[in-house]
Amino acid sequence: MVHCCAFGCSNSSEKGFSMKRFPSNPQRRKVWAAKVKRENWTPTNATRICEAHFTPDMFEQNRADGRPLLKWNAIPTIFPHIPEKKSRKHPKKRSSNRRTVEQSASAVDMPGSICSVAMCKSNAIISKKLGDNVRFFTFPKDVKLRREWVKRCSRSEKFNPINKRICSKHFKPDDFEDAIEAMIQDRLPKILKRDCIPSLNLKPEKILNVNLSDTKKTRLERAAKRKQKDFIKRILEAEKEHDFDSDGSVKSDNKEDNMEESWSTDMDQNDETGLTSQDLITDKGGL
Repeated sequence: MVHCCAFGCSNSSEKGFSMKRFPSNPQRRKVWAAKVKRENWTPTNATRICEAHFTPDMFEQNRADGRPLLKWNAIPTIFPHIPEKKSRKHPKKRSSNRRTVEQSASAVDMPGSICSVAMCKSNAIISKKLGDNVRFFTFPKDVKLRREWVKRCSRSEKFNPINKRICSKHFKPDDFEDAIEAMIQDRLPKILKRDCIPSLNLKPEKILNVNLSDTKKTRLERAAKRKQKDFIKRILEAEKEHDFDSDGSVKSDNKEDNMEESWSTDMDQNDETGLTSQDLITDKGGL
C-alpha cells in the first residue's frame, strides 16, 4: 500500500487513488518538492503523490485506455491541508483614531479652523460640511502687511497670526488675482493679491480707512458755513430793524443777496490774507 506524501493527505492506493511518481528531472523534482511544503524533506524514488493534487488540465485527455496519465510538464497545485500563513495584522493606530475623534470633537478650537476677525463666526470645518462658499487664507509673510491684517482683525487680546486665518468674507472681489477666471468657471476665487488687505465685514472702527485730517477739514468747513449763515441772518435782522425805525420801510429788497456777495468776497480775501473766520466776523461787527 502506497500513501500520498502531501502534508495532511491520507489518500492511498488502497483507497483507489492513482499515485504519481516524482519526476526524474532534478529541476522538476525540486518544483514538486517545493509545492509539497514539507520542512527538511527530500523526495526519494519511492515517494509518491496522489492524483488529487493535480488540476484536470494537468492530465492527458481522451486516452484510449482511460488511464489518468500526467502531462510531461504537470505540477501539483492543490494542497487543501496545508495551513495558509496568516497575514500579520498591523496594530491599530490608536493615536490616529484618537486624533480623529479629538479633531471632530474640538473642531472649533483647531488652529486655522476659524476666522481671526473679531465677531466673525466662519468655521472652516463647519463651512465644508454645510457646503458654504467660504475660503480661508493664511496671514501674509510680509511683516508690515501681516501687522495690518492683525490690526484689521480688531481682536482685544494678542494672538500669534502664524497659525491663524481670515475667511474670504472680508475681501473684495478685486482683491483676488483669479476673480475673472473664477467667475467664468463658476467657482470661488482662491488666489489673493500680494498687497491686499481685508476690508469687508469688519468692526466699525476698522471698516473705513479715512484720513483723519480730511475728516477734520470737512467738519471745519461745515462749521464755517453754519457760522456764515448765522452771521448773515443776524446782520439782516439788525439792518431791517434799523431801516424800519428810521422811515418805516426796508430800503433794499436785495440786502440779503448783497450781504452774501460781500461775505463771499471777504472769504476770498481771507484766504489770501490768512485771516480767520472769527477775525472776519469781528471786523464786520466793527463796521
